[in-house]
Amino acid sequence: MYRPLTIAMCREAAVPETAPASGYSLMDVAGGTRDVALDVAAGLGRGATVWCADMVPEMVAQAARAAASAGLTNMHCKESRAESLSFEDATFDAVLCRFGVMFFSNPQESVREALRVLKPGGRVAYGVWGTRAANPFHRVLLDVLDRHVDRPAPDPDAPGAFRHASPGKLASILREASAADVRETTICFNIDLPSFDRYFEIRTAMSDTLLDKLRLMPDAERETIQGRGRARCPAVPDTRGHQLPDGDPNRFRVPVCPPAHPARHERRSVVSHVLTNASTIVSARVWLTQAGQRLR
Repeated sequence: MYRPLTIAMCREAAVPETAPASGYSLMDVAGGTRDVALDVAAGLGRGATVWCADMVPEMVAQAARAAASAGLTNMHCKESRAESLSFEDATFDAVLCRFGVMFFSNPQESVREALRVLKPGGRVAYGVWGTRAANPFHRVLLDVLDRHVDRPAPDPDAPGAFRHASPGKLASILREASAADVRETTICFNIDLPSFDRYFEIRTAMSDTLLDKLRLMPDAERETIQGRGRARCPAVPDTRGHQLPDGDPNRFRVPVCPPAHPARHERRSVVSHVLTNASTIVSARVWLTQAGQRLR
């Protein structure tokens, strides 16, 4: 579903497009969904070693089973917290983290850890959601739910989907950690699903808070919310599906992932920031100083 974002993150982290000869190593942090590590391991082949690290034992076990089922002997899985990665210094050529850093208890420490385990010249790339206003995938149901449930204004610095949505916010964390060559880039892509009902299922399952609120509602009110959400997604005649507001991002049609659109602009500093239907990729490089010491 998010493969275009993964491709953009790999590009920002300078992951090879073809299989390396040998010795290449990459880690996916908070990789419990496993699809990032699976895609990268399959693409890079046996010449690369790919680690999927997550703090949840059950997700690590699921990732290991998926790798074994796919016959990916170059993919390994390990239980590890992002704030205290159980790997040696200068282990990886690249580190990826998609939709994880905004939920970490200490994003600053997790960034320092990612930079610590990177080899000199290696890159880290983070993918996070952008603002709610720019993100119909999240906004459709949230707008409807707000009409039915009184909710306090969220703390912008608390763990949550939009924690690092503001441009430059995540980049500043990497700068503070002495990362180099930080870039921010915006990307747009489609999320294709077979039906609105499937979207509703996936979207509610992504948020424990949203799911809990829906469970506590009477059946009639829950059906009203689902119906109003459906009404905000007008039919697309040529695809016989639904399309979320604001046009191109997030269409319900056939489950085929289209390629990412070229970024319309770039902002350069010390991170790569990619907004995908409100997603952000932040990447940074670890450099050697003239004295041969890595920047931390």
